[in-house]
Amino acid sequence: MKNEISGAGSIREAHFLSFLHHKKEKIYLHPVKVLKPTPTCWYGRNDEQKLLFVPDADNEPDVEHEISEPGLFRFLFDEETLEILEYTGADIPDTPDVLKDIDKESKIKEFEIHQSSTGKADAEGAIHTFIVFKTASQTDGDDWWSLEKNLECIILQRSGNKNDVK
Repeated sequence: MKNEISGAGSIREAHFLSFLHHKKEKIYLHPVKVLKPTPTCWYGRNDEQKLLFVPDADNEPDVEHEISEPGLFRFLFDEETLEILEYTGADIPDTPDVLKDIDKESKIKEFEIHQSSTGKADAEGAIHTFIVFKTASQTDGDDWWSLEKNLECIILQRSGNKNDVK
């Protein structure tokens, strides 16, 4: 079966494939299905897929920064991926200022999963779960992070002190 490139993005994909061919790289195309969360979470409230980042949970726990999905991807992409995207003409936003000083070479050194009951009478036994992890970096030193999904958003917190993100 032959895979064809069609639709509004065909020129960009063709440029992308041309770019990879120019760089003499092998590429393997596999169909990928992207799963998105349903628009309503299991408590019946809308899930707005919002990410809030608290960069200094020990000193300024109430200072939150909303990070857009494209801004987060921009931060996570490596330079080669960004080069490919720019070559194809993709519109990639700048990395949000609050993420610019984070060392992307940090290594996760410890990882914990915390669970508690939601306190709601639920036949399915709903529990609240969040993760806490420690990163180490030559430029940033050690940081503690927590990642938590609540009813309104996803919250990512960072602190030098583990108790501030739990």
